[in-house]
Amino acid sequence: MINHERLFRILADTGANFLMTYDRAPEILELVDRHGFRAVEIRMKNSHHDYIAELAIAPAPLFA
Repeated sequence: MINHERLFRILADTGANFLMTYDRAPEILELVDRHGFRAVEIRMKNSHHDYIAELAIAPAPLFA
């Protein structure tokens, strides 16, 4: 199982430029805010062909 808090902390400490996606969940939005990242909501189609909300997360604004 992934320790999401640890992953976010490691990414924040590295200063690396990255892009990751996560489920749109309150605890993930809290981690985004806590670590100063930026997130935008995107619609993704899952394997059942349903549309679900996902987050694209990066250390800087994604779209200007």
